[in-house]
Amino acid sequence: MRWDPPFYDWLSDFSTCGNALVDLLNPLAGERVLDVACRTGALTAAIAGRGATAKGVCGDPGKIDAARSSHPDAEFEVSNVFELATDEPYDAAFSYSAFHWLPRPEDALASVRSVLRPSGRLVVDMGAAGSWAILIGGLAKAAAEHGLPEEVSLPWHFPSPAQQAALLESAGFRVRSMEVSDRSAPMVDCRGGAGDWWRTVGAPVLATFPPAQVDELLAETTRITRPALTGSDGVWRADGKRLRFVAEAA
Repeated sequence: MRWDPPFYDWLSDFSTCGNALVDLLNPLAGERVLDVACRTGALTAAIAGRGATAKGVCGDPGKIDAARSSHPDAEFEVSNVFELATDEPYDAAFSYSAFHWLPRPEDALASVRSVLRPSGRLVVDMGAAGSWAILIGGLAKAAAEHGLPEEVSLPWHFPSPAQQAALLESAGFRVRSMEVSDRSAPMVDCRGGAGDWWRTVGAPVLATFPPAQVDELLAETTRITRPALTGSDGVWRADGKRLRFVAEAA
């Protein structure tokens, strides 16, 4: 999976929506805040810039090295999201555009809950049910036309509000707010459109198809999805949906 900063910026609409999530978190001076799956640490640094004591954790050592190099005033650690630990509970936890990539979401939420103080808040923006539906449907249709299985295992978890609320409650949280929005991001690094997008974002899915058929499959996916995913400006946009919520540790 590719997560260099330029790619991350367009995929997750980082510069605008990520900082808006920091505003929603509203970190206070002196608060301890954990940035879960922080990647290269820009939002961890933004939280620290508000006066909070921020720590970013990520399972990728390369991303943590980049975060430490770019943001020396914030704290970062290579850590398994499913096995978080702390000597002093956090006042808040934060995560931007990462939770839909995590397997076993119920275990990830329970791990986050274990390091929060009672009434500590969790502020998250993640993919929602229906995200990338046109891209996924286009690949499925192209697969069927090539005599390949339409149903493939996807590496993402895109819950509905009701599903996410149930996961939060079972992990020991109370939901304070939750909203879904459409958010289409230009595919600035994918000049070939849907085919390039699948090679970049969905490589694990493509690995389930016969290698000799992948090029034709992606060419057909691009043809199928072009009318829906390109505008009059010719720019390709991924059909994203986002779920944003605030929860409180019970």
